[in-house]
Amino acid sequence: MKATKRLFCAAALALSALYGASVLAADPPTEAELRAAFDKADVNSDGHVDVDEFVGYFVTLFGTYDTNNDGFLTPEELPDVSQEEFNDVDRNGDGKISLGEGIGARIVIFFDSDTDRNGVMTFEELLAYENSQ
Repeated sequence: MKATKRLFCAAALALSALYGASVLAADPPTEAELRAAFDKADVNSDGHVDVDEFVGYFVTLFGTYDTNNDGFLTPEELPDVSQEEFNDVDRNGDGKISLGEGIGARIVIFFDSDTDRNGVMTFEELLAYENSQ
């Protein structure tokens, strides 16, 4: 779960203007970085990220890192991800991460962070989730 959490945070941050250097940050994201990423994912600006916004944001990010446009992410496309973290997401062990594997790994974070189970994630829920990891 730790690798999944780190990949999600990096994914959110990578799409924000604040963070683009690598897929995984050595340090945890700051609250300001998380806020910027959350706001970017909150497409309709209602203060919540629903599951559609969450998945859509990840799909966009996936395409950003899929530099050869083959529909998969490889270790070469994610050079800052350890092999262990990569393997955690590569469920079928074929050496590449499909969009389905990526979404499957991240959707757990959405539901884990939605502590009141109302179908949307607030920034406060995301922050509490991050702080618990």
